[in-house]
Amino acid sequence: DWGSQEEDEPLSRLHFIALLVAYKNASPIPFSADLDVEDDAIALRFYYAARGVMGLLKKLLLRAIRFAEQDKATVIAPDILKRAYERAFRKEKQHESLINPWGPHWDGRQPPVLRDHTVLLRPQKKRRSRRPKKERRAELNNALTKN
Repeated sequence: DWGSQEEDEPLSRLHFIALLVAYKNASPIPFSADLDVEDDAIALRFYYAARGVMGLLKKLLLRAIRFAEQDKATVIAPDILKRAYERAFRKEKQHESLINPWGPHWDGRQPPVLRDHTVLLRPQKKRRSRRPKKERRAELNNALTKN
């Protein structure tokens, strides 16, 4: 939970910022000076991009590192994050109303709620037997011919 700017920082916001600092410190390419991840406004951009999910944050940062290496950049700058976001979340942008937090339309909004992926965790329908068709037919014939 990011919370509003008026209220006290929720503990989850502090945890997210701490995670950003850890990723920044572990990055093989340093972040530019204008990407102070401890600043709430900058951290909110990362939070929006990843929607607070560590795996999505990692996806964004790995893509940014790849772009920085391809460009032979000395730092990860906002323009690299803008490209990384476009590439890493292009499918999500098509299906949800997302904007690039490093793009010109960024307005400081909260991220939309994540789609419900629990349907993927539900048990699937039973599949047909993997026995060869011949065996299934022979079993069926034996059952039908018994008197």
